[in-house]
Amino acid sequence: MEKLLNLIFPPRCVFCNTLGSAFCRGCLAKARSVFTTRRVGDSLDVFVCYAYEGVVRDCIKYAKYSARRFAALRVLAREGTARLRSDYSDFVIVPIPLSVFKLKRRGFNQAELIARELACAFGSCCASRVLIRSRDTAAQYALGKGARRKNVEGAFAVESPGKVCGRKVLLVDDICTTGATLCAGAQALLEAGALEVYGFVLSGKL
Repeated sequence: MEKLLNLIFPPRCVFCNTLGSAFCRGCLAKARSVFTTRRVGDSLDVFVCYAYEGVVRDCIKYAKYSARRFAALRVLAREGTARLRSDYSDFVIVPIPLSVFKLKRRGFNQAELIARELACAFGSCCASRVLIRSRDTAAQYALGKGARRKNVEGAFAVESPGKVCGRKVLLVDDICTTGATLCAGAQALLEAGALEVYGFVLSGKL
């Protein structure tokens, strides 16, 4: 269906309007690749694909407001996962969940989109409804580091512990700044019996 739609309505780059893709090769080349692992919190290792700046920042920030930006985010996610050398084939891939209100308003979860691209690339299981929000939280971007950690403390729960118990889990989000959200999600997964939890984000503030 996607290929048919592209034939009828050829996509154009959201940044330069070049015909052919929602995120053209020329603009993708402007995305600063880091492909590195950083430590957040006391023990969580998080793999970061791109620096949160320029076209990457704009793509992630505005994807929730526009179908074309959403398409560009999908291209960026595919590009990032296609270039990975790590092997996540034996991991359960779990996206950071949105609140019910935010999911209903936005219509999709950016972290889940990225998680599904990872699952497709490695033949892994994407367990998109294992981790849930046990309570709503304030937007993280407006808070300082300490307040962010407190804001998401105890905000996640595991709905189906059997899917992660004794398994290695890759916890996925679109962006990592302080790492507070990922740490809170990882804590819930470990308490539910996950063997190990690692993080994966499309972009990060380094």
